Amino acid sequence: MKNNRHERSVGLVLAGAVLLLQSGLATAQTSNLDVAAKAASCNACHGPYGQSQAGIPTLEGRSADDMFTSLKGFANGQRAAYVMHHHAKGYSDQELRDIATYFAQQKPRARR
Repeated sequence: MKNNRHERSVGLVLAGAVLLLQSGLATAQTSNLDVAAKAASCNACHGPYGQSQAGIPTLEGRSADDMFTSLKGFANGQRAAYVMHHHAKGYSDQELRDIATYFAQQKPRARR
């Protein structure tokens, strides 16, 4: 009887651990999708995955730290821009960092 309770306890602990891991993975996936959705708004000017055309800076593969610094500069008015200051002001520092990291992680793709 004692072993049976122990086995059930271990089983419950393991099941709880699996649920915690799954919920953490689901949160991470949701977060990644959320960042990709926010970054998608950049595509209008900077092109898909940050591959821009015709004089607008390319974002793909740039340093996340450099992009974050630029975005913060737009947000706080230290960096002049035609429209970027409007976009950057709409995000928190963490969101700006996440977007910068997203584009930094983009691998060069074949251009169409």
